[in-house]
Amino acid sequence: QMAAYAGLEREARERHAHVAAMNAGFISQMSELARRALDGDRDGALSMLDDPGFREVATTDEWYPNFLATYLAHLGEYDEALLWLERALAWGFTNHRFWSEHNRFLAPLRGNPRFEALLENARAKQREVSAALG
Repeated sequence: QMAAYAGLEREARERHAHVAAMNAGFISQMSELARRALDGDRDGALSMLDDPGFREVATTDEWYPNFLATYLAHLGEYDEALLWLERALAWGFTNHRFWSEHNRFLAPLRGNPRFEALLENARAKQREVSAALG
């Protein structure tokens, strides 16, 4: 994942292909989706979301939705990417700077009113957490 964020897409594809080939359950499925997205295989990547079991597991923490949103945005599936970012936020993801500054795949969403609202919600949640910690 970090290789993809850094723009090293060939290296990221190779790493994702390696993890996908390990047949390590959901993690391998996620890597296969990422590999397909990085290869530009839009239909192949999106077909993986047709599996209700895959979608169910993908909603079990804040990081899986972030992962999916990244690659969906890369494919130009902005509405679907925003839905997954909403799920990440619902799980408690508050790293708005990652979304707004560091995740290059989300750059096309910047300025989108839904995305900007998600950023503001993440900022508000982060302020709440900071205030609670003292």
